[in-house]
Amino acid sequence: MVNTIPLWRQQLATAVTIFRSGEAAKTVKAATDLTNDLLQSNAENLKMATSEARRQIERGVFDIEVVKKANQTLIETIQESLRIADEGKRRRVEAVTQLELCETELRKTLAAASARTDV
Repeated sequence: MVNTIPLWRQQLATAVTIFRSGEAAKTVKAATDLTNDLLQSNAENLKMATSEARRQIERGVFDIEVVKKANQTLIETIQESLRIADEGKRRRVEAVTQLELCETELRKTLAAASARTDV
């Protein structure tokens, strides 16, 4: 008894220490695994972000297709403006011709009316 109880206490204390060491080892392993996962994840995120940033930087200020489309739109705008101006000019010429006809007709009518009153 004198030897057994202290030996039993020591074995119990050793067993508790071993158990706690095992739990501590599991916690350290989990922390290490989490750290490794975070490092890997952060490295992959950095790679993707850097690649996207570089693509956007190398893309330039504008896309050539957008410039081509804008240029074509400007050309079409100028051509339409010229077409509208030509149409307006044609209508003004027609209006002048019509006004001249109206003026001629009015003069004839006035001359006829003047001739009738002289009679």
